[in-house]
Amino acid sequence: MALSNRNTCIRSYSIYLHNIALFSQIWPRTTLG
Repeated sequence: MALSNRNTCIRSYSIYLHNIALFSQIWPRTTLG
């Protein structure tokens, strides 16, 4: 049970990092216009 919970945590964390990567790529473009 703890293992599956750990996998879910890692998966959500990887998605979190992926969103930050996308945001860091999109943000400068929207700021500079």
